[in-house]
Parts: sequence; C-alpha cells; structure tokens
Amino acid sequence: MATEEVVIDVGGECVESLRSIAKCSDAELQAMAAAVASVLMGLQREHAALDGPIFEQLEVDLIKSLYSALACLFVEAAKSDASARSLVAFLRGKCGVSEAQAGIVGEVFGDAKERLRKELGRTGDYSSISRVKGVDWRLEYRVGSAEEDGEEDHERVPPRRDLLYHVVLKTAEKADGGEVNGKTAFVCSVEQLQDLVLTLKDACKAVERVVHQG
Repeated sequence: MATEEVVIDVGGECVESLRSIAKCSDAELQAMAAAVASVLMGLQREHAALDGPIFEQLEVDLIKSLYSALACLFVEAAKSDASARSLVAFLRGKCGVSEAQAGIVGEVFGDAKERLRKELGRTGDYSSISRVKGVDWRLEYRVGSAEEDGEEDHERVPPRRDLLYHVVLKTAEKADGGEVNGKTAFVCSVEQLQDLVLTLKDACKAVERVVHQG
C-alpha cells in the first residue's frame, strides 16, 4: 500500500513549537486545536476561543506559541489540500508528537478542513477590496480657547494649540470594465499617526518573517 506524501510546508520555528504539544494533556490539546479551528473559520474571536477553565493550567507562553503553531499548521495543510492522515504523519514524523495526540489534532483538522479551505478561498480573493493608489496629507493647528480647557484666568493661560494631520488615502477598486476611484479621509493627532506608522511597520516585519521562514 502506497504511503501518502506529506506536503505541509511550515518553518522550523513552527515545528519547534509543535513539539511542545507533549506538554498538554489530551483534553487541553483538544480544546486548543478546536479554538484554533474556530477562529480560523471565523466562528469566534481569539480572546473568546481561548477563554475557558481548561486553559488556566497552561503557561501563557505555551498558549501563545502553540496557538500560533497550530494556526500555521492548519492554514498550510488546508492550502495544500493535505488530508488529516497527512497532518498526523507530519506531526509524528517531523515533530515527534505521539500517535494519540497527533490523532487528536488530525481529527479536529479533518472536521474543519473544508470550511477552512472555503475561508482561505474567500479571503484570498482581493479583487473586491480597494487598493491604495496614493496619499495626500496636510497639517494644521487647532487653537483651543481657555474656556474649552476649563480655565477662568484667560490672561495667564495661553490658548492650547493642537497639531492635527488630515490624511486622504486615494483608492481604486475593480468594477465592470475598469476601475472606480475613491478616497478615505481621516484626521489624527501626532500620537495617533505615530501609532499607525508603528503598526504598519510591525505588519511589514511580520511579512518579512514569514518570507524568511519559507
């Protein structure tokens, strides 16, 4: 009987995290795998899926690393259309997971696989999502009066000056026969703009990590 080829492509860091499955009881592993599948299928938010007494005995770092690793495993297995048996073989051969615990993860994946593939197909189609073509911005000062600050002595308290950014994202989305241009505008403070920039930088670093792992 021919052995089914295992075609699940995950990075070494993910494999290392999956080896920590042995630190979980069967019930904890079942709950963790089910939580991952539920979030990936869009049925629950992360915080809700991991909120339960069964997770209370697990270390926070273990929950974080194993949750991320199982999510990566499920996504890659679904993308490659791997069977539950292939996933079990991968966990047994590459990660040293026991047959019983690999079977638990494989069963959860098998039950969720078709829904996961549909979700991946839906989120992978970006044709209906607007893309950013350019950015316009301008800077302005908003001068607040002493009354707005609740100050009674107007002579001693200078008016407040707030620095604000007006940002306009120029967008385009596909339509019948071409593209439709649009825009999204918002106003933010210096601190809010700095938070936005840091968040975008974090997203870029996350993409770079995924590329390097691959």
